[in-house]
Amino acid sequence: MPSLQPEQLKILRLLARTQFASMDLLHKLTGSQRKPRSTYHLLHEIEHGLGLICHKVFYTRNKQALGTTYALTKAGAAYVAELEAWPPGTVYYPQGGISFAFADHFHREACAWFAAKFWEWADSTEDVAVSRCIGYWRKDASQFAVNRVVVPGLDYPIIPDWLLRFEHGSKSRLVAVEIDRTTGRTRLLDRVRYYAQAIDTQAISQRFQHPRAPFVLLGTE
Repeated sequence: MPSLQPEQLKILRLLARTQFASMDLLHKLTGSQRKPRSTYHLLHEIEHGLGLICHKVFYTRNKQALGTTYALTKAGAAYVAELEAWPPGTVYYPQGGISFAFADHFHREACAWFAAKFWEWADSTEDVAVSRCIGYWRKDASQFAVNRVVVPGLDYPIIPDWLLRFEHGSKSRLVAVEIDRTTGRTRLLDRVRYYAQAIDTQAISQRFQHPRAPFVLLGTE
């Protein structure tokens, strides 16, 4: 394996957990005391020198740069899996590079921030073992979202932004996380109703083979 600086290793581990993150967010999450430009140079070396990450620049309608999002490549995912002694193929990377559009940029950033903070809590809390942390963009062999849940009585499935499963001491937790793109009251109430129905019908528990009702965390960007 190539030799990397501690901050570069931290960046790769963060991307394995958040799956997508902007340069600004990575700079904050690494806790670097240096200027943001230094994080750019670290990312540039990991990408162009080693091919372990990829990026996409997002622009406004006026062609002004909005921000740059990074993700692991296939080689980067394999590197982190080997580094952490995880089974091959368990670390996510976007096949073909980052393909989501400008409209999804801020939502992915909110999802990345949540994932980073969840893992920060899991790492600092005794007796926590995480077995599942999957984002809504993951697809199965049939190209359906891995987090897709068909709920009896609803016209369309729900797809949580993150699906978490972890053990905390003797307790097993299944958590569906929804980070909504709007603060509109009607839409948020609809979200609550959809998830309440999913809990009442045990759709989420059955889909992910969990013996208890899930927790639902609903937030906004």
